[in-house]
Amino acid sequence: MTSDEMRAQIDDIVSSIYLQENSSADGVPAPIPTTNSAFLTERSQSLWTQLCTPPPLQPPNWKLSRIRRLFLVSLGVPVDLDEILPADTKQKKLVLPSSSHTRKSSDTGRGDNDRSNRSSSRRRKEKEAQSKLVDMPSARILCSTSDVRLRAFTTSELEEHVKKLEEVTREASETLTYWLGKRETALGDKEAFERVIENLVEFAKKKR
Repeated sequence: MTSDEMRAQIDDIVSSIYLQENSSADGVPAPIPTTNSAFLTERSQSLWTQLCTPPPLQPPNWKLSRIRRLFLVSLGVPVDLDEILPADTKQKKLVLPSSSHTRKSSDTGRGDNDRSNRSSSRRRKEKEAQSKLVDMPSARILCSTSDVRLRAFTTSELEEHVKKLEEVTREASETLTYWLGKRETALGDKEAFERVIENLVEFAKKKR
């Protein structure tokens, strides 16, 4: 056997092997030939062609995917629809040219008023909290008066000392009542937020 005959036999074997691999790897159905298809209508031919055509593949977008939205809902996490919905579905605000300047000035004035109101309310709350604090160094000095010093007091000085002690006791009682009320309010807010979160989780579980 010559080298040319051997090369020809090897080429036939290799070409037959690769032809089988290509035919098996191709998963797209073969199109129906237009000839000898008198039993098919033009509509069925078009339908078969559309079914055989592979769909256009796009890279997956995890941020806009339905799986991510369902996953967040199952965890009870609020989903921002503005990030998920396409831009065409968002409502656009209509701003008239004649009223844009007036609206901007009114919005600016409203924003300044809101900021000033928030700052004033914050300062008022800080002053109220500071007024509900007891002067601990003065109270500690007043309560640590020794017996020797008390024996040296006159009657008027003793009465003044007792009056100061009663005043400190009253301030401490008011402060304790104030902060206990604040703690009860905070605990009530905490329970309300926990109930809201539980309701959201239950609602998300029912929606799954």
